[in-house]
Order: sequence, then C-alpha cells, then structure tokens
Amino acid sequence: MRGRRVAARTGAGIGALGLLTAAVLVVLALWDFTLAHAGYSGDPGVFTVARCETTSDGETETTRCTGVFTPAAAERPTGPKTLRGAGEEYAEGTRVPVLVDGDDARQRSAPGLGAILTLLLTLGLLIAAPGGYLGWAAVTGAEVGPGDLVAIAGGVLVAGIFLAPWVAVVVGLVNWLFG
Repeated sequence: MRGRRVAARTGAGIGALGLLTAAVLVVLALWDFTLAHAGYSGDPGVFTVARCETTSDGETETTRCTGVFTPAAAERPTGPKTLRGAGEEYAEGTRVPVLVDGDDARQRSAPGLGAILTLLLTLGLLIAAPGGYLGWAAVTGAEVGPGDLVAIAGGVLVAGIFLAPWVAVVVGLVNWLFG
C-alpha cells in the first residue's frame, strides 16, 4: 500500500512539473507572435499607402492596404508591404506610423492586444491549473480523479471569459497613458 502511495505522489509531482513547464513554454513561445499581431512588436517606421481595399464576409469587414515601408532610421522605402487590419481606408499617399514584422505592417491595436493576451493567458492557465492541482496532490498525498482536472480546466476557461473585458480595459488604459 505504501509503495502505491509513493508511486502516485511521484507521478503527480512529475505531472505537475511537466504541466507547469509546458504552461510557461507555451506562453513564452507565443508571446512575440501575440505582440506582433497586435502591432506592438517589429521594426518601427512609416507605411505609405498606395491602395486600400475593404472586404466583407457578411459579418465583419477587413481593410487591407498595400504600399511601401520606410524604416525609422532610413530615408528610402525598403519595399512593398501590406498593412493588415487598417482601421480605415486611407487615401493614396497617406503616411501611417506602423511596426513591421516580416511582410506585414501593423498599427497598434489596444483591443486586439487585450483580446490576444486574454486568450494567451487563459491558455497558459488552462495548462497550469491542473499542474498546480497535481503539485498540491503530490505534496499532500490527496487522491486525484479525472473529474477533478476537468473541473479545474473548466473553471479556468470560465474565469478567462469573464476576465477578457477587464484585460481589454487595462490594456486600453496603458495604451492611452503611455501610448
């Protein structure tokens, strides 16, 4: 009986370490992607609009502009780029401050950053919460059932959904204050 308890506690401890490590690695791996897609990461410069086009799928409209990008430290454009998620259809020749990541130029979007960060942090918590529970079980010797882990993951998901508007408000305030 004692051998079985030691094995269960060891297994729970290994599972806890694995899940907590995975949560941190997932958040770190997606961090730059998150910042780039919200317009908070990349090379700064000016995007000069050549043409904009708005498309609709019936529910949402998306505006994309094509043009050239001039890095902040350069005098000449580096080549053609696409401004994704433009807030409006800009007139030809309009100069828009952007950050470039790869072939995409993006404007800063506080609501976009809030939404993406909420999803990223919720994903991290969905992975970390069962790991924390397993760690607690390893330390205390409590028995762990599959339903326990599902309940924790569900609770984190619901908390993430309710947390989303508050994250968006905080990101908006930070952007407004320091922006």
